[in-house]
Amino acid sequence: MKSPNTQRDPLEDVYIAALEAAGENDIDIEAFIGYCDFNRISPDNCADAVDGFYEAYIGIYSDWADFAEQLYDDIGLIKEVPLEIRRAIDWHVVAADLSGDFFEVSGYFFRCL
Repeated sequence: MKSPNTQRDPLEDVYIAALEAAGENDIDIEAFIGYCDFNRISPDNCADAVDGFYEAYIGIYSDWADFAEQLYDDIGLIKEVPLEIRRAIDWHVVAADLSGDFFEVSGYFFRCL
């Protein structure tokens, strides 16, 4: 959320208007703009990108290591790993292996589709 003293980018209004016209009001606008920018989708065509956004969007994480650890926990890959070993995992190294399948924009993480 922007502070009251921060001016909004005029393009953000274009994205918001396009999403409202498409009947989408619950999208995190910053995540959506990041998705459109990364995929080079212009504001004029962003309403067509809503389905792709929902399919690709994973969530917001503090960094790649945090994302990797949560992903591995969510899919159960570290469930049976003893805590002593889990503490030794370098999640930055694990995250480097994930970067071809996922992308990140300002802390928002997405699947590459």
